[in-house]
This record gives sequence, C-alpha cells and structure tokens, in this order.
Amino acid sequence: MSYSVNRRLSAGFEYYGSVGSLPSFDPFSQGQEQIVPSIDYDFGPNWEFNLGVGIGITHNTDHLLIKMIVGRRFRFTTPHLHQAFQP
Repeated sequence: MSYSVNRRLSAGFEYYGSVGSLPSFDPFSQGQEQIVPSIDYDFGPNWEFNLGVGIGITHNTDHLLIKMIVGRRFRFTTPHLHQAFQP
C-alpha cells in the first residue's frame, strides 16, 4: 500500500511474512511477520530507489531490518503483428 507524495515520491507500508516451508508449515506461534514503512523515488524512465525500515511484530522475527533496492528498468520490444503480415 502506498500513497503518492508528488510525481516522483511515494510513501507506504509493506508487509512480509513467512509460514514455513512446504510440505509442512510452521506452527502459528513460529511464524515471522514484519511491517516495513518505506519510500519509493522514481528517478525517471530507467531508475528507481526504494528504502524501508522493517519492524518485527512477532517473537521469531528480526526486530529491525533495513532494506534498500536500486532498480533498473528494462524495456523489451516485440515486433508489431500487423507489420509481420505485410508483403
């Protein structure tokens, strides 16, 4: 969930949780959950930045987590179908 502060900046909350691995989930008391207030900044068509500080809300979760993502967008183009059928 996020809210636009302006054209380039968004602020919001992220949720991360874990219930264990398949085929047997961990008991509910051993689950891990974090709430991460975060910001996203759009540097333009190719780059973005995300920063968040996670707060563990269960006993089995790390109490503090800092995450940062620098993202590079790639655009892959495909030929238009109508051009493929032209003689």
